Formats: sequence, C-alpha cells, structure tokens
Amino acid sequence: MSESNDFYVGYLPRAPGRLGRWLRNVVVTMLVLAGAFGAVLVTRQDRFGPGVFEFGIEREFTGIVLEQPVPALFIMQDARGVEEPLLLAAFGKHGAAEFVQGMHGQPMRLRGSLVHRNGRALIEVHSAERLSPEQAAGLTMPPGVDRGEVTLMGEIVDSKCFLGVMKPGHTKPHRGCAVRCISGGIPPMLLVVEPDGTARHLLLAGADGAMINTEVLPFVAESVEITGTIRAYADLEVLHADPGTYRRVSE
Repeated sequence: MSESNDFYVGYLPRAPGRLGRWLRNVVVTMLVLAGAFGAVLVTRQDRFGPGVFEFGIEREFTGIVLEQPVPALFIMQDARGVEEPLLLAAFGKHGAAEFVQGMHGQPMRLRGSLVHRNGRALIEVHSAERLSPEQAAGLTMPPGVDRGEVTLMGEIVDSKCFLGVMKPGHTKPHRGCAVRCISGGIPPMLLVVEPDGTARHLLLAGADGAMINTEVLPFVAESVEITGTIRAYADLEVLHADPGTYRRVSE
C-alpha cells in the first residue's frame, strides 16, 4: 500500500503511515487529558475529616451516666488521661439507651471502642456494669447550665458516624446512612461552622428536654436554622428546640 494513500481496510496488517501517526497522537492526547481531568477532580474533592474510630480496641471507662436528653458518660479519667463527657452509642446503627435505662446520675463502668474528632468523643458500648458506692467514690456529674436562647444554622448529622466511624460522615452522600443511624437511636447532632472555620457540635433534644430521633429525619444532611435554648453539661452542649420549628435554609 502506498504511504500517500490514506484509505485503510480493517483486515490489512497496519494503517497507512500518516493515518497511523494521527491516530497515535489522538490516543496520546486523550490519555493525557483524561489523566489531567482525574487529577483536577482529586484536588477539588473535600478532604476526609480527622475523625478516628478505634475499631477492635476495647477500653474501660468509669463515670456517671447522663440518660436524658442524650446518653453520655461523665468520666473521672479514661485511658488517655483526660476528663470529659463521652457520648454513648451501641454497636452498629443503634443507640445506647438500653445500657443506661434507669441509670441517670448513677455510676457505671463501660467497656467499648472510642470514636473521637476534634475534642468530642463517643463510646461504642460493648458491655456495662453498675458500680457500688464504694467503687464510685469521688465520681460526680456536672449540673446542667442554661445558656439562653440562640438561633443557629448548620447541618444535622448522626454523631457516631460524623465523629469518625464513616468518612465522609456528613453532607448529602452520607444522608442515607445518617437517617438509619438516627432512626436506630444514635444522638443527632447539629454541626455549626463558625465564620473563622472552627466547628461547633451541639446535640439535639426536644423543647421539653426529651430525646429526639425520628422527628429530625426530614432535615438530615440539609442546611437548617434552629432557634432554641442551650443547656450545657461541662463542655457538652445540648440544643433544646421543637423539630417542628426547624427551618430549611436555601443554599
């Protein structure tokens, strides 16, 4: 076949020189563009949060139980040597209500795996036992302190996944998982990003202080505005508001 003849038949062993060179250039260009497009997509993606799930590592925690409005344990000292309120959840997409039922203000010893992110932590509870008065000597629970009425805008997330079990643990891609977790009793949390970029995490409760779960499902993973009152237990903030007054915010 003549090099000057660009007509090519598929059963011939090779394409004419000029046509072959053109095809090679097209293929190489497409590969380069595909690689560049992929690199741009990667750089444009949000980075995963700094949450940590200590899966497979079981620790022991001793403290006083807060049953309502969200299950939590106020510890004397945990394995990391810090004092803080720890949220509670059970294995999988389940809340920890069964572990602490009727135990408000009582001392308990829990075993479980730690989930933590930016100073807020949660225990995935594996087992629990009540302590005797002698074993609980020195344990106290801080009183709730009212901080007044506020109006805040943020995203409702499930506290367990957001703190480190899933990545990403918030926004629309995680909505289905968050709905199932909150439906199962895991405390809903309002993620508020302050103007300076710092995050604020407030647990959600009803206006009467009761635990809420299914009531907030229509608003999960959306930008919402909530007006209510804050009650703080040490650095654990709980926002009390009627879910019927939540307002979606157009983005």
